[in-house]
Amino acid sequence: MKFLEYRECIAISRNTDNRLYCVKIKSGKKGRLSVSAICSADVGDNFLAAVATILSEIRPEEQQLVIYGGTMQGVVCQDFLIPQLSPADIPPALDYELSRHLPCELPETVTGYRVIGEDASGKMRVRTITSLSGKWNEELAEIRSSGLKIDAFIHPFMAIDPLLSNVQNVFLKNIEPDFQFSFLAAENLRKITVPASDAEKENSFSEAKKALLELIDTEASPFQDRCPDEYVPAVLLGIYGLSSNFESERTNLLPIPKGMFPERFRWLRIAFLVLSISSACLLVALFLRNVYEDSVRLDSIGREISKIKSKLEKIENSTRANKKFDDMIAKIKEVEPDMGNHEILLCLHDFNKNLPDDMWVQSFNFRQNYIDARVIDKGNSNSDPSFEKSVIFSDVKKDKRTNPDQSKSINYRIHYVSPAERYKAKDEWTKEQGDKEERGKQKGTGKK
Repeated sequence: MKFLEYRECIAISRNTDNRLYCVKIKSGKKGRLSVSAICSADVGDNFLAAVATILSEIRPEEQQLVIYGGTMQGVVCQDFLIPQLSPADIPPALDYELSRHLPCELPETVTGYRVIGEDASGKMRVRTITSLSGKWNEELAEIRSSGLKIDAFIHPFMAIDPLLSNVQNVFLKNIEPDFQFSFLAAENLRKITVPASDAEKENSFSEAKKALLELIDTEASPFQDRCPDEYVPAVLLGIYGLSSNFESERTNLLPIPKGMFPERFRWLRIAFLVLSISSACLLVALFLRNVYEDSVRLDSIGREISKIKSKLEKIENSTRANKKFDDMIAKIKEVEPDMGNHEILLCLHDFNKNLPDDMWVQSFNFRQNYIDARVIDKGNSNSDPSFEKSVIFSDVKKDKRTNPDQSKSINYRIHYVSPAERYKAKDEWTKEQGDKEERGKQKGTGKK
């Protein structure tokens, strides 16, 4: 037989003499079992004290399996043959069978079961243990009040097969003194029967005990050469607990509240908690790092966008200046051809040069040395063109109006100083300066 999961099991059996018998069974090399410790305690009227005595001597550890069982009033253990069913369909099928055999209503009971095997026809052999709900709740309340933590509550009859499948009549005198669990070959299942005599009882018990002790190493146990009869039910429970069947069947046994299970692997839970907290901190740190890196990237992108905007503004200003120059060239065609092209370009260039960036020429006309120009101020500029500083403009007059779109139209009338006038003015200025110098010299000579 293969043994898995747990390597040690503490089994406690409450026998008909109202005592607790406890064994600690270990799984050694090659799955060989041995009993490493035994103890017992009288229950009397103080179940709590009896449990405390057992625990102080056995000292269970968290990696050890704990099974409690033994005699119990008002329980019924029986086998059924049912068709092959999925795990989910087995309980309803058992409810149907139990309703035909129990002397009470199903809602008043609680049931656990094990799938023992199958017969030659392929039917499933299922063993059930049924208790009245009230009795079961009393049993759980007593165990809970003692502080005992258990993995399962098992009646010894539930653990017989396949451990003692070769024993036809299993009689456990310390559990059921008046009945035995017998295998009926004709029906291929076990049923509760009554031994014919005390001799049959003793023979059935001895046969079951012998087959059970063959599964353990009695020489490496406190039993030495002889196992006390009172410990046989506890040994049976302990061996079943370490078998490969138990782990897959434990959820189908009589139900136990989660609060009654032993607390195991505390260090693992603490390590998991620490790991979870560490992971959460790492995730938060990673998130903050990503936020910081995103912020840095956004700042860098913002700076690049600012640079691009600045370049776009320069390009837009250059485009606007080029447009103004193009508009100026276009106005040349509107000017009368009696003024030389080079003079027109000079005039328009000087006019355009004095305009702010948010102003442009809408119309430009030249008549009799006077320029009539209309300028649009889209940017609501507060600065005016300084035409008076130009040597080719004089007598600047303007008329400013606001358009419906809030832009301003400025009409300029400017006198154009022709080259001849500029030459004449310069000659007059030069002559005036010469006269001033001559008068200055004469004044100097008269003084002498």
